Amino acid sequence: MKVKKGFTLIELIAAIAILGIVFAGVSIGLIAGVRTEKKSDAKLETSTFAKALVENIKVQDESTLKNINTVNYIFFDDKATLEDGMIKLFIRNSSTASTKTDIAILPSKNLSYCSYSSCKAVNQNSSHNNRKYGACILINSTTANRYEVQVWMWDFKFGEGSLAKREFYIRR
Repeated sequence: MKVKKGFTLIELIAAIAILGIVFAGVSIGLIAGVRTEKKSDAKLETSTFAKALVENIKVQDESTLKNINTVNYIFFDDKATLEDGMIKLFIRNSSTASTKTDIAILPSKNLSYCSYSSCKAVNQNSSHNNRKYGACILINSTTANRYEVQVWMWDFKFGEGSLAKREFYIRR
C-alpha cells in the first residue's frame, strides 16, 4: 500500500476558499476601523476649531457683539484661514484680513437654528465654494448686556456627522 504525500486538489481549493473568507472578513473590519478613525479625527478637528472660535467670541467687547447680532457663516480650510475669518467677522472691513476665507453675513435676526444643508448652500453660493469647513454663528441679545451665542461647525467632507456645536451665554 502506497502512502499519499501532499493534498488533493479538492483539499487545496477548500483551504483557499476558507482563507479567502477569513481575509475578506479581516479586511472589512480594517476598512471599517479606518473609516471610523477618519470620522473621529474630523469630529475632533471640528470640535477644536469650534472651541477656538468660541474662545475668540468670548473676548469680544459688547460693541462688537452688538455689531454681529446676525447670522454669520465662516468658510475656511485650516487654522490660519479660520483666524483670518475671525478677523473679517470681528473687525469688519479689516485691511489685515486676506481673501483666504469666505464669510457670509445674513440679516435674519430671527433664526434660532443652523443646519448643515443651509451652511453648505451658503458655501456653494460664496465666491470660493470649495472650502473644507463651514461654521454658522448666531449671536442674539437676550436682555441688556446678555448674549446667547451658538456655534455650529462642520467638515463638509464628512457631512452632518462631523457637527461640533457650542452654546453659551455672555454677560457684559
